[in-house]
Amino acid sequence: MSLTGTHRLLFVMGFLDLFGVSLILPLFLPVVKGLGVSHVTAGCVTSLYGAIQLFSSPVVGSCSDVVGRRRVLLGCLAATALSYMVLGASHSLLIVIVARCLAIREALHTPTNQLDVVKFIQSLKEMMKKVETLGEDEILEKGQIEFEYTGRLSRLVSLMERGDQVSIDAVEEELGNDISAHRSVPTAIYSFLKASNTIPNIEAETAFMRTIHYAISLGGDTDTIASMAGSIAGAFYGIAEIPESLQRHCEGLAEAIQQADQLHSLATNTHPPPS
Repeated sequence: MSLTGTHRLLFVMGFLDLFGVSLILPLFLPVVKGLGVSHVTAGCVTSLYGAIQLFSSPVVGSCSDVVGRRRVLLGCLAATALSYMVLGASHSLLIVIVARCLAIREALHTPTNQLDVVKFIQSLKEMMKKVETLGEDEILEKGQIEFEYTGRLSRLVSLMERGDQVSIDAVEEELGNDISAHRSVPTAIYSFLKASNTIPNIEAETAFMRTIHYAISLGGDTDTIASMAGSIAGAFYGIAEIPESLQRHCEGLAEAIQQADQLHSLATNTHPPPS
């Protein structure tokens, strides 16, 4: 490509970048205020874009000189796309985090040989109902359904009772399989529970891998749902169920194990094993 052609391409890319940002920023403030924060907090959150851009630009530029501009550019684009999807898809980021953490907590506190599906779901429903209960000064946002997560968790029992008669289309209709929190978190929980037993046409060496395979087979936003289902299954089955061949492809595995040991020591008041 000639130098003139390169310049034109850069100008077009710069225009598309600024044009895309100009479309997002006017809508950003109403979305943040819609989550129930004050005007001051909303203003601070909105101003973060420029502030982070100011401080991160020199850092990103230095990184590109070390690891290469292509890798840094692709990483920044991927992170930006993900942040916009999370912003637009969720009514409340807090509820997303809470719902996922509650499922993992329940898996951690359930013995591997004592998984009672109905009890597991009922426990999650009780905890989520407390989370979703509105305070005296709170009101439902436009388009928000009262006890939406609790209602979808209720559908899990019916789906589990139908066993292998449940089709992928039925899961998509009842629970969902897209990027929105209320249509992905319950699906991840269902994938974990469903894969606790054998599933026709899905062969896997461990129940953990069966969970991942089934979550992916549901289609839709497979990476989000499978990662959440894998988190719950990993908490329940432990690292012994995760094949070493898969572990070798996980970046930062040693650091993750060390952090897990430290968290366990904090929860049990014991000393972590030496690294």
